[in-house]
Amino acid sequence: MRQIDGDELEAIYKDRLRKIAQRYGPDSSEAGIMSGVLKLLKAQSTIEPEQRWTPCSEGMPKKFGEMLVTTVPPAGMLWARVMIAHYSDLMGISKPCFWIGEVGKHSFKNITNRVTAWMPLPKPYKKR
Repeated sequence: MRQIDGDELEAIYKDRLRKIAQRYGPDSSEAGIMSGVLKLLKAQSTIEPEQRWTPCSEGMPKKFGEMLVTTVPPAGMLWARVMIAHYSDLMGISKPCFWIGEVGKHSFKNITNRVTAWMPLPKPYKKR
């Protein structure tokens, strides 16, 4: 499947519609067809970029915030864990790390050495 930039395509068709309207008139059948195409383009939903795990060996997040992380299995466990961790420098107190804990209780645990991969959180579900 190919992905296209809908905003760029819309700009191209708007420009073509403007040229057609100048040449044939805004009420011409050609302008009507181009207007219909533009309406179809605008009605299409936006596709979010594919979520993908980024191994820590390839790089760390460029922005601070909550991330989905995969960690090495804890001692005695056979499988990795997936959890939400906060990536930050704790307001300049440390170098950027993955943290878990509760802000209100001021209890944080640095889990950076256990994180093998990360990805941004997906956007919340929105009812259509």
